[in-house]
Amino acid sequence: DFEVLDPERLEDLPWNEDCLTAYVDAATFGEVALLHKSSQTLVVTDSLISIPEDPPELLMDAQYSKALAYHARDDATSVLQDSPETRRKGWARIALFTTFFNPGGLADGEVWIPEASATRPWQWQANW
Repeated sequence: DFEVLDPERLEDLPWNEDCLTAYVDAATFGEVALLHKSSQTLVVTDSLISIPEDPPELLMDAQYSKALAYHARDDATSVLQDSPETRRKGWARIALFTTFFNPGGLADGEVWIPEASATRPWQWQANW
């Protein structure tokens, strides 16, 4: 059996005597972290990840680095610029979007992508 956890009622959980429970609001979904009191064991799922600041070496290939530069742009009119800072910005956006699939960072709109010779039905929200 399972039930949907009510973050307002964590103190009513059956393991409350043995574990401290924290609800982590991750925008489009929620996670629960448990700390087993006697063993001091922290139990987390999905919400504990490590994404490096710099993109993986594989993405430094000319074809892939264009994707990093593309996703670093703030709007469709921005010029593609290739630099370590731009690659990190593009990598951060791609990693966050794919890891948490947060569609709140996207806005509807037909965007022409010259590198793909195609349009896509979205663009990044301002200041995302």
